[in-house]
Amino acid sequence: MSGLTKPQNKSGYPALDDTRASYNLLVQDVNYFALNRSGTVAPGCATGAGSGIKAATANATTYIAGGKPTALGASGNYWDLTTAAQGATVMVGPAAIKYRLMADSGQNAHVQSSSVDPTGNANNCVFPSQPANNNTILGMLTVVVSVGNNFTPGTTGLGGTGVTNTFIDGSDGSELIAGLLTP
Repeated sequence: MSGLTKPQNKSGYPALDDTRASYNLLVQDVNYFALNRSGTVAPGCATGAGSGIKAATANATTYIAGGKPTALGASGNYWDLTTAAQGATVMVGPAAIKYRLMADSGQNAHVQSSSVDPTGNANNCVFPSQPANNNTILGMLTVVVSVGNNFTPGTTGLGGTGVTNTFIDGSDGSELIAGLLTP
């Protein structure tokens, strides 16, 4: 036992505990993506009907949520951005925010917002947590507000002055990697 110090974690070997923690994150991410997948037809995420303050699905799609195949019809105003936990604040440009546009096995809409980046760089937006196990990411919305303009989710139209929006069907590809790299 000479040269060894008192164990400060479960195994007594920090490298092993770090590996175990990384493995656990990987298993969680794989389980989430195995049980929650976008469908075979892209939902066609787009600006909602009317005033354009909501996000919509332009196409009917089938997805898997909580391991259950679920069909969702096209909807002109499906996702309400004001329901997002961090999304009901006034953003003063330059600023950027991302939204996960999700649905559960009961066809209920769910929105999760990222942090707001005050420089207008959407790559710096971070989500506070992984989606709930029963929520499937059907699309992503990125909103960037230019200097001197404002955006209030649920009030300002997504096509408002100085507001640029980008929709992606499915995840933006950083979801699994972000989970693996986040301690």
